[in-house]
Amino acid sequence: MKRTRIAWVIVATAFAAFGFGSAAYAFHDGGVAECSGCHSMHGSPASDYLLVNADQSSTCLSCHESDTDTGPRSYHISTAASQLANDTDIPLQRSPGGDFGWLRQDLVGINSRGGSEFNNGEDRGHNIVSIDKSYVADSTPQAPGGIMSSTDLSCVSCHDPHSRARRIPGGNVIYPPSTGTYEPITAAGSYGAVPPAGEAVGVYRLLGGSAYTAYPSGPTFPGVPAAVSPSTYNRTELSTQTRVAYGHGTANGYASWGQWCATCHPDMHTVSSPNLVHEVDGQLNGPAAIYNKYVKTGDLTATSGDSFTSLVPYAMNTSDVTLLAPKALTNDSDLSGPLATDRIACLSCHRAHASGWPYMMRWNSEAEFLTLGDPATPIYPGTDAGLGNQGQYNLGYTTAQMAAAYYDRPATEFAGHQRSLCNKCHNKD
Repeated sequence: MKRTRIAWVIVATAFAAFGFGSAAYAFHDGGVAECSGCHSMHGSPASDYLLVNADQSSTCLSCHESDTDTGPRSYHISTAASQLANDTDIPLQRSPGGDFGWLRQDLVGINSRGGSEFNNGEDRGHNIVSIDKSYVADSTPQAPGGIMSSTDLSCVSCHDPHSRARRIPGGNVIYPPSTGTYEPITAAGSYGAVPPAGEAVGVYRLLGGSAYTAYPSGPTFPGVPAAVSPSTYNRTELSTQTRVAYGHGTANGYASWGQWCATCHPDMHTVSSPNLVHEVDGQLNGPAAIYNKYVKTGDLTATSGDSFTSLVPYAMNTSDVTLLAPKALTNDSDLSGPLATDRIACLSCHRAHASGWPYMMRWNSEAEFLTLGDPATPIYPGTDAGLGNQGQYNLGYTTAQMAAAYYDRPATEFAGHQRSLCNKCHNKD
């Protein structure tokens, strides 16, 4: 009976989040959720933490994955293994962080030289460990550029399920002291809410903040990064982009995106490290002007008012939610590009969870062309496109899978023989 009651609590809270209005955060509400939604005081199947499922990620995915989904659905961030049993099946979710389902398929493309182009699922994102949902650790024993064990990676490596970090009136993020008083969290902090006097809201996506440890015996996060998301964030981008306004802050409880990611990937962000292959957190400066002109290969007709693409987002040079929110909450009507003082962030090129491309890139960085065909009728070079051995361009994907990896954008949004989207800032094509 206890198990039945807990299951009902989970269903009821999920229904409340999904069924009423556009808000998808009723269960967490910016801080620690109802205890019995994740823990069972008696008869827990897990050996640790009294969780209702086998481990941390399995417990998260008991709500954030469903094998009955037929398309993008609210707060779901994973497509079930049963829905990706075939090589041509397509992950369903389109959240800005990506669908962990992209990790589930191993594909091979045959290139024009007759060789194999391997597209291994584990290379496409963060390999969270979830016994119940069939996610296993990366075969590489440690995090790239770090020492975190792959077997330690779970949803709670990045997200604090008991988050007490909060944004207070005035915009600062605080972490409650062991004594004294502080503002209670009354709402989620991902969607631009500004707390009234005497109240607080949570931090973006319950990300781990100051004093939160990503893995056992590991370092703690230096703060939380800033961002604002629309509440309808999980949707196709066939005709409307989903813009998350990422911010940059290094004080008052905030950390930059580079500082935050470096908690687990320090050698990727240290100037003296040979692994640092691209600047992060720096101001865009000259490339901002390129970004604001670039539309696609051979087309530099954009303006600063219509140049934004969610395939190459940037971080605004502020952590002020009141400045970030107007960019994210206008349902694609604000497509303004960056100022020279805005920043490049890790998420400018990578998705946070997983993507259709190696290294969880937002586009295929493993090929010189994203599309083929003449300039008037570009096509995705999928295995079913009738182009012969072009595996270096499709990595074993069908045209439908390639479109899904670009969040359903038609190939005609790109140029024929579109080159890497690195050119959005560098224009070397």
